[in-house]
Amino acid sequence: MKRNSLPAIGRSAALVSIVALASCSHTPDETVPPELPVRTVQLSMSMDLRYGGHVYDMNSVYEDDFGHVFLLDTLRFLTSGAQALGDEDVLLADYPTVYMMMEGGQENDEHLLGQLTAASLHEITFYLGLPPATNHADPAQAQPPLNDMSMHSGTMEEGYSFLHVAGRVDSNGDGIIDATDQRFSHRCIGDLLLCPATTVVHADLPEGGLLTVQVPVDMEVLLADIDLLNTPSSTGNGAVNWDWMQRLMDAIEEEH
Repeated sequence: MKRNSLPAIGRSAALVSIVALASCSHTPDETVPPELPVRTVQLSMSMDLRYGGHVYDMNSVYEDDFGHVFLLDTLRFLTSGAQALGDEDVLLADYPTVYMMMEGGQENDEHLLGQLTAASLHEITFYLGLPPATNHADPAQAQPPLNDMSMHSGTMEEGYSFLHVAGRVDSNGDGIIDATDQRFSHRCIGDLLLCPATTVVHADLPEGGLLTVQVPVDMEVLLADIDLLNTPSSTGNGAVNWDWMQRLMDAIEEEH
């Protein structure tokens, strides 16, 4: 059966029409954005403590959700497995052997991840805690910060504290914090508590030098729903510790 086909003149006219339509679809007002230059920087991370919409001051007293005045003197957590991602989650750089101990109240809390070559950075993903092989290694053989025994349980079987929160809570009800008030201390320990976190960046890389990504931690979220007076301590991976790690994930805001 013979197929119907356009006559030669008809085909030419059709092609001309298609080309004309394609040309008209790009108006003179449309501009193609220039490509960003690819640059190489040293990428680092630091912690940005907040309390809702304000800066969190480690030297100031706050109230927990149960009306108890407290003063935090220790906030530390370990991170591992950081990756730098571009748009559409394209992997730009991987830092599998970089471990960081984020610590509140430090003037210099920048932690170097390593070199990054890209045009822009979309987000950094990482883990709160350590992978099992690292968690149960000998801390005496570890490099900083994992040789810091203040974050270790004391036994290789248990491993490191992934998160340590400590301070004093107003136990005599006088509204001030002093050495007579009750201490609280919570340590999250155990492989089961390893959890992912993400901080969104949306940054074009500067010309050389250092790009420091601040990881916002909302202390109002981290300290929500915990009665520091009547729950003064916890260690391990029990329900209280699960809640601490979940709140830490939630406290790390997605954008800044």
